[in-house]
Amino acid sequence: MQKMIVAVCAVLMVSNVAEACQGITFQGNSGTTYCLSRQSMNWYSAYTWCQAQNMALIDIGVLCNSVKGLCAELNLSDTTKEYIVNNGGTLGEVWSNTSLTLKNVHCVNLTNGQGWDGYYQSVPVRNTLHYALCK
Repeated sequence: MQKMIVAVCAVLMVSNVAEACQGITFQGNSGTTYCLSRQSMNWYSAYTWCQAQNMALIDIGVLCNSVKGLCAELNLSDTTKEYIVNNGGTLGEVWSNTSLTLKNVHCVNLTNGQGWDGYYQSVPVRNTLHYALCK
């Protein structure tokens, strides 16, 4: 009975994320559900877009255990990548969360799960277009 209750709660939680997400929902390698925007946008728009989904941009430091290097959570399977593309998404860099006052903004490439540290001090560079990935 207890396992059934846990399973029902898990389904309800995933369905709530799916209902809130106006993009593409998919699961990372840990089973966590994410919401990916279908359009690229600047960092400020991505931050706001995730808030509108009642979510937040991913935190690369927590999610990937490192700012740079391979992010095992988002080194997606070919099946997941195909699902994203077939549902109107594009694989590429996604923005991660950071303070508005920090100079560094971190991204993860969904093609290979590679994280990188971009020095985005100026507004024009933060206007580079990537996708929003919310959790």
